[in-house]
Amino acid sequence: MYYIFNNALDKIISTATPVGGHSQSDWFVNDEIHTEIASEDSTSDDDTSVSEILNGNSKEWNSYVTMDVPRPSSLYPIMETGVHLVHQNADGYLHCYRVSEVEVDRSTGLKSITAYDLLLWNLKHLVPDSKTMVNPTSQDVMEYLLGDSDFTINADEFTGESEDDSGRTSYTIDGTSTANSLLQTALQDFDLEIRSYVEVSQGKVINKYVDIVSELGDQSTGKRVEYRFNAENIQRETIDTSLITALKPLGGSDGTTTIADANSGSEWIYDTAANDDYNAGNTNYLEGVSSNTNISTAAGLLTWGKKVLAYYNHPRSNYTVTISPDFVAAIGDSVRVVDLEDDPQLALASRVIQQVESEATPTSNQVTLGEFTTLALVTPSLINSLESKLNTSISDLVKAALSDNTALVATILQPDGADWSSSESTKRFIGHVEIYGTDVTSYCEAPAFVWNVYNSSGSADTDFYTTHRNDGYLLELAKDELSSGSLTLSIDTDYISDTNVLGMNEDNGSNSFKYSLSDGSDDSYTGSVKAFQYVQPITSGTYEGYYIASRAYKDSPSTTVSLSVTHDYAVEFLLLDSSGTYQSSMVIDGSRHGANFGVQIVNDLPYIWTQVYDDSNYYISRVEYQVNAIVAVDKLTTYYKSSRHITCNYDATNNMVGIRLTYLGKLSVIDADELMNGSTDLKYSILITDFGFSLTDQTFQSFTVYGDYVFWNSGNVDMSDKRMLYCANLVTNSLVFSYEWELVDIAASNDVYEPETTYYDGTDLYAGFNVKTSSTATSKVEYLQQYPLTLRTDTTITFSADDDSEDETE
Repeated sequence: MYYIFNNALDKIISTATPVGGHSQSDWFVNDEIHTEIASEDSTSDDDTSVSEILNGNSKEWNSYVTMDVPRPSSLYPIMETGVHLVHQNADGYLHCYRVSEVEVDRSTGLKSITAYDLLLWNLKHLVPDSKTMVNPTSQDVMEYLLGDSDFTINADEFTGESEDDSGRTSYTIDGTSTANSLLQTALQDFDLEIRSYVEVSQGKVINKYVDIVSELGDQSTGKRVEYRFNAENIQRETIDTSLITALKPLGGSDGTTTIADANSGSEWIYDTAANDDYNAGNTNYLEGVSSNTNISTAAGLLTWGKKVLAYYNHPRSNYTVTISPDFVAAIGDSVRVVDLEDDPQLALASRVIQQVESEATPTSNQVTLGEFTTLALVTPSLINSLESKLNTSISDLVKAALSDNTALVATILQPDGADWSSSESTKRFIGHVEIYGTDVTSYCEAPAFVWNVYNSSGSADTDFYTTHRNDGYLLELAKDELSSGSLTLSIDTDYISDTNVLGMNEDNGSNSFKYSLSDGSDDSYTGSVKAFQYVQPITSGTYEGYYIASRAYKDSPSTTVSLSVTHDYAVEFLLLDSSGTYQSSMVIDGSRHGANFGVQIVNDLPYIWTQVYDDSNYYISRVEYQVNAIVAVDKLTTYYKSSRHITCNYDATNNMVGIRLTYLGKLSVIDADELMNGSTDLKYSILITDFGFSLTDQTFQSFTVYGDYVFWNSGNVDMSDKRMLYCANLVTNSLVFSYEWELVDIAASNDVYEPETTYYDGTDLYAGFNVKTSSTATSKVEYLQQYPLTLRTDTTITFSADDDSEDETE
């Protein structure tokens, strides 16, 4: 039985019983409770990552519940986001899960929910402040990460040091990652396992606890799983992709420290016995390289390297065991697995690293047993395989789809949900297309999306078909348009183009202007010499052909500035003429460093959409440009209050404001008029991490929105990461392109070229760069480049007037 709690966890609003459990109405079906303390990717041939820390490195804590609720159940109206499930799992603890995803299928009458462990959910919404800890123990790190979670550490077995025995000298919290991602890393670094649970009394959750231990479960259970006795199936996966018999450990912050000084001059550790067993004693050992930047001494690196080699000197196996309902094992338990019918006969001791429990279908109970290690080496064959997948042409994918009817998958996304409320007049339906897992949505022309409504007898609504034949991936439909049947989507592969809807090319680019900043102050109103953060052209009105640029004026509370500002931070906006020559400035007293903004022309004058900051919260505001003036945030009308850092952009063509929620990597759009009327309802959103962007390893710079598309760029001023430009479709949640800047002309004579501006107006992409001849140079030049970038022109289908058949394309 599950207990259903309200959002505040102070009241039980229902119980939940599996169908067939008793005659009550609070029934559900298809529940699964998933608990994981380690990933099982040690048996993946496609894993090309190189682990840096041994046993802890594939530890990954995850815990969630999935469940289907039929419409007749009394739970159906209750199961919505924000309610909580409490369940006693096989480990004997009461675990609490927050419902975070709800999907309604009208055809089956089922409401499907996903509920995540409450601590996990909390940590995903916390971003700890940046901090560097000196000589930290695991207790120092864990207490800091969990400090704002409202969970109390109960049982603990803090290790003191990470398992590399290096005596970790420092541990850095970056200030941008979520507490969840930092916790997962810390569990690996310190080789720990975690469990969260709650205490319930008188219908209320009165305490929330977390245990942090070296090993969950019982390591001396004596339990035995035997095929055909209490194991319905045993599946074994074994690979030797990660098998190594010689290891070269590397350490130090730059990865150049070796073990030679502690290993008789040799940089390699050899395992002769393993080489005899698994490599037939071949003189060419099976070699691997692993690094740990936290170890800077040869002796410490040698100790660590021996441990690494011990984990990877044999083929690796994971076992997935479907157990009988009467067999009870908890996460982390050690069990013996026996299969006397296997050849060779199987007898091993292993731990439960993943578990699936179910009340409705206990026959689906399952445990995954295995070791906790992954060190898959990067081999040329694997790299070539990955590259060939990436380079497969669209035409080849279409051919594959024509020959294999399972290759192409078209999905209808419903951002407004499936159920109609009395206040809703229309809903959005979005098409998304993949072939063999490759997103090809941006290659699909509008007629590729074939929308139909079929009635219960299987007949299509021909009027609906012709009306929406050229609508493309997005439909906005009234309820009565769907009254005759069910909406379907199929894909006409004749209209999948070899040409992307947008594609970047530097060949036709040109320079709009260069603005030099010398060692002394420039001639601006403020006298600042800080780099431009963002530049946007003014396309109409009094200053048509001019530009507005932004840069930090007061970039910290302790910064001394010449103008009188009262807030901790201030930003400067500069008006430049068509050749990039300075004309005037405006300072907003109460804003950060101007990484993004947008320009709207009102009565022929430029108004700036920008982020502002009152020393406590962030807002979006629209500010009229005022020549050589200081504008205080306290005097502005503000919108979209946020306690977290945000920036914004403006799409003048479509009157949309783009909003970036920094810590999540979330880019969204909202109608500008609705925003000014007090709405905070975002129309579309994406997470840039869904497209391979790393919030920790890449430096986000700026973004721009135009229609359905959002562009963003990245690249640190220290040149440590790639100079990248990305484009994604906000509506279909599809990556259009990712492009690495070449900048041949700029790079020829400059060592530093930091991306700053990215602005798109539907015709041209403007890209700004902060350029220096070397990393030590104090003078810099602000470049604004302009590149033609036009949307693909799609085919249009017309129909003959006499029979509504498809007549021609244009």
